[in-house]
Amino acid sequence: MLLGTEAYLRQLPGVADTEAGYANSLAEEPAYKEVCSGKMGAAETARMSYDAGAIPLSLLLEAYLHTIDSLSFNRQGNDRETQYRAGIYWTDPADESVVQASLSALELRLEQAPYIEAAPLVNFFPAEAYHQDYLARTPSGIVM
Repeated sequence: MLLGTEAYLRQLPGVADTEAGYANSLAEEPAYKEVCSGKMGAAETARMSYDAGAIPLSLLLEAYLHTIDSLSFNRQGNDRETQYRAGIYWTDPADESVVQASLSALELRLEQAPYIEAAPLVNFFPAEAYHQDYLARTPSGIVM
């Protein structure tokens, strides 16, 4: 999930930077193979920084929610394991209400609760260099 999400978020107006990585891991600086084991509790994610004056969080969330399968549990596309769960993690406590409002609106549209983890960001560890800017370097998106 981190490869496509990072590329998608990066191209949005107002997004200053993105970085593929692992959120809320039980271990310090987990490696990709450790994350894939399911024992780290980490979610593959993309961290971003953005200019709130250029694009509000609510619009970023709307864009993100259109790119994921919010009705699949621990799965995105062909990727199935706990690290592929959909999630939204915040560092500013004020963002929680915006996230919850977006998820509530999504639930109304879907007429069922989405499978999206929403929680404060406990930690973030950058993914390995070969994950960074992957789709920019590999436009076919084929993962080897």
